[in-house]
Amino acid sequence: MIQLVRAEIERIGTDIREAIDHAVETELDLVPADHKKSVTAVLGMAPIDPADLLDDSPARRADTELILQEAARGFYDGKIWPKVRDSDYEYNRYIPLTPMGGYISTSMGRQTPDADGSPQPWAWLRVHEDTANAAIAYQVLERIAPGRVVVDPHGRAIPFDIPTDAEGPRMLEPFVTRFSAP
Repeated sequence: MIQLVRAEIERIGTDIREAIDHAVETELDLVPADHKKSVTAVLGMAPIDPADLLDDSPARRADTELILQEAARGFYDGKIWPKVRDSDYEYNRYIPLTPMGGYISTSMGRQTPDADGSPQPWAWLRVHEDTANAAIAYQVLERIAPGRVVVDPHGRAIPFDIPTDAEGPRMLEPFVTRFSAP
């Protein structure tokens, strides 16, 4: 009996290793070397239903946080900066904008309700009012997402649009290409 259980565990382990090896071979080949760590973190992640990207659904919140974290990773030379809470968002992860000295943040859980009280996206790209050249950064947000900029008590933000028709690394792809550090 013990031998049969052990054999089954080994078979399952082998199947898992082979699936991971296959994912790495097929999904990481197309990724630039400097983004492999971020993409590896989301291997095997299933597509996220659009309803689960809204703040009234906790179902895929952890996956949404992981996508935000890995989208920001390319901006850091070393360790990724910690999450910081404020009165506008449940958390912000600030990203330095060099050489201008300002910051943007990936943010989760907007605290200011919509005018109609409807669900909002979990994920945001935000500029705090205290960042250097905030007025210019606000204009860029409007150019990136016309008509979608929200005004909060201490800054402005746009929804962080996570693709819903893609799996793992493909979800991260738009951010790796669009928001990569120079």
